[in-house]
Amino acid sequence: MAESIMEPFLRYLYTYVSLSGPHLGYLYSSNSLFNSGLWVLKKLRGTQCIHQLTFTDDPDIQNTFIYKLCKQKTLDHFKNIILISSPQDGYVPYHSARIESCLAASHDTSKKGIVFQEMLNNCLDQIYANPSKRRLFMRCDVNFDTTAYGKNLNSFIGRAAHIEFLESDIFSKFLMWSFPELFQ
Repeated sequence: MAESIMEPFLRYLYTYVSLSGPHLGYLYSSNSLFNSGLWVLKKLRGTQCIHQLTFTDDPDIQNTFIYKLCKQKTLDHFKNIILISSPQDGYVPYHSARIESCLAASHDTSKKGIVFQEMLNNCLDQIYANPSKRRLFMRCDVNFDTTAYGKNLNSFIGRAAHIEFLESDIFSKFLMWSFPELFQ
């Protein structure tokens, strides 16, 4: 459920656009260099956000922030949902940005694997629920010209593609020009 202060505004929610957002957190992240960096950040800074995204904010994975967030009906409030991701993004796991399963999760029969599938199903149920709403759901992939970045640390760790989403508004403009009815 939404915070009570937000309830009057829920009827205005129309199109949700996510630019490589970690909807399922960092479970099954395959970028070992980035995972090592997260581990160091957790040890040095211990910021709440990093603990939440890595499911270390509670010893029981079913009490973590991301797990609880996936159980809420947040996506259900939008008429349109657009997920923009890039396989070149080394910061956000591709499957998490696209709200879909990954090979590692599909083979994991541990509690972590079961909880991941539950979170995924909760998100997808919100997206596909209530066919009378006629919701538009799109997954869009962006492939960046990595030759323009050269060979540097940002390219190596996948940061360049992630930052490109933030520094370039061409994706948003493309969506707005191509599908103006989604932003009325």
